[in-house]
Amino acid sequence: MRNTRTLSVIIVPLLAAFGVSCTDQPFTVDVPIRVVSISPSGEGAPRDTSIDVTFSEDVVESTVTNTNNLFLGKIDDQGNVVKVKGTITYDPEKFVASFKPDELLDYSALYQVTINTWVHRKRDNGPLPVIVTGTFRAIDPPPLQVVSTSPENGATGVSRTAPFVVTFSEGVKQAQIDTDGDGDWDQDDRDNGSMFLVTDADTGQPIDGSISFTVSEDLDPNDPDITGDDTVLTFMPTSQDFQRWAYSQLVKVTLKAALESDRATSRGGQLGADVTVQFRAEDPPAIKLVQASPGDGATDVPRDMALALTFSEGVRQAQIDTDGDGDWDQDDRDNGSMFLVTDADTGQPIDGSISFAAAQDLDPADPDITGDDTVLTFMPTSQDFQRWAYSQLVKVTSGTGE
Repeated sequence: MRNTRTLSVIIVPLLAAFGVSCTDQPFTVDVPIRVVSISPSGEGAPRDTSIDVTFSEDVVESTVTNTNNLFLGKIDDQGNVVKVKGTITYDPEKFVASFKPDELLDYSALYQVTINTWVHRKRDNGPLPVIVTGTFRAIDPPPLQVVSTSPENGATGVSRTAPFVVTFSEGVKQAQIDTDGDGDWDQDDRDNGSMFLVTDADTGQPIDGSISFTVSEDLDPNDPDITGDDTVLTFMPTSQDFQRWAYSQLVKVTLKAALESDRATSRGGQLGADVTVQFRAEDPPAIKLVQASPGDGATDVPRDMALALTFSEGVRQAQIDTDGDGDWDQDDRDNGSMFLVTDADTGQPIDGSISFAAAQDLDPADPDITGDDTVLTFMPTSQDFQRWAYSQLVKVTSGTGE
């Protein structure tokens, strides 16, 4: 206080000396209207958001609800601002103008809010002194997810006729899987960088197949984005006859991390990590001897009667006639033949001629029972005229062949 008085004593006379008078009349400094806040800001704005602009004081409603004075624009890849259609309401109690877009905002898009100087305050119609802008980015799409697969990872004994089916959390970009859109998954798709891969896990060889997409029951009825005809992928192999997996085949299916949902952007909507599913197809049934002629225990068998064995399906001839010369002899026995004909009394092998022929299909519903090796015919050559010896007790043994 002492310093203040001293200054008064000095300054007042000085002012008077220059002809300047001093009064103690009050005065005010005019503070222009300003924008206090713009919401949302930053990243992750909901697609159904409203844009709220808060002013420092009450504004003229007609100036702020004009979409030329306050507007929202989407910033495109070239930096241009494209206006978004919407409506504006104003709350004079809170000094808040709210812009509501007519449609949901685009995923990951960058937006700019602009408030022009044509917005005026209410008390004296004073304008906003400068154009004010603010930016925000809309939420990114959620990651694509694999909801289920059939068969499941690690499944065994899978039917050879079972398709591989994968259900996604939402529609996927079909062109990233069936790249040429021809309904097949083959070398063309692999060459084009398909995000889907089916291989034999033991050999690494790709398994060609047919591929299709269908719509699944809406997994989230509250989300209008989960629609379309591509939430379920179905694959059937065509590498094998009759569109079947090979017996005992270990199948590996890979969905690559970059696979995208229909609504994906460069910032989201990808699978994010490779998803791998492995399953093993069913093993082949054990081969069975369906019929033997002569039958087991038969007596008085004619010496010139051939031995005929009918199997449940085709056999590997090379496991019986190992050198493929049409004879069963010492060479075949030395090579581990799965077939053996002996004199039961002496244990001595009986050499013979051997042939294979097709039998009537024992199971017409199973296309795998085919080929010309379901019936084995044997005639002895150890005796003259290809005959069994008189009263000979013949023993026929089939090994653990295939």
